[in-house]
Amino acid sequence: MQPQFVSLIHGVRRLHRLRPYTRWMDDFRDYLIGKGVASVSCFCWNGAIVRGFAGIDASRYADDLLRNYRCARDAGGSLSIVSKSAGGLIAEKALHLLNGDVRIDLFLRIGVPDVRAKVPIDNVDRVANVTSLRDKLFRFGKLAAPYFVNKRIVGADIPTVNIELRTLTHRALSECTCLSEEGIADPTTYDLYWRLLNDNPSS
Repeated sequence: MQPQFVSLIHGVRRLHRLRPYTRWMDDFRDYLIGKGVASVSCFCWNGAIVRGFAGIDASRYADDLLRNYRCARDAGGSLSIVSKSAGGLIAEKALHLLNGDVRIDLFLRIGVPDVRAKVPIDNVDRVANVTSLRDKLFRFGKLAAPYFVNKRIVGADIPTVNIELRTLTHRALSECTCLSEEGIADPTTYDLYWRLLNDNPSS
């Protein structure tokens, strides 16, 4: 089995907070390392939505992804992205900047406020979207999302999995939360994300 490398990126900060919520990345990194993942990097950005529009943090994240991709490639492994909320939109911008310089195994988007059926990224093998009907920030965030995203038609038909949960809040989506959802056998959110990271039909 080839070594797995994973890059984590958080979402925006709420207006009344000085910093975005990043603790989940440390928790999920520990979970992934415990599962045998070779390397897990946590990318922290400002979390301000205006900077997100400007693409400042997308450029920084592109540099970080390129470093991680080269490490994964040199080790004979693959690189995946796990993004939360608007971090998924920052990651998408970064991937467009990198174009053919990187290849991503899975682009996992958790609570990303985006209602497009397909994500127009040519350097990604698989996309998985996990949302929740109880996520209030998703409903508000999708109004701002069109200003972030690339509206061109997707070049390749990227295999995409869409999982809509019913009971989890925006924050609970990024924490190790117990699941009792119909049709979902995974005991926790982290187990669900781990399954998606490894559920590659082509491997």
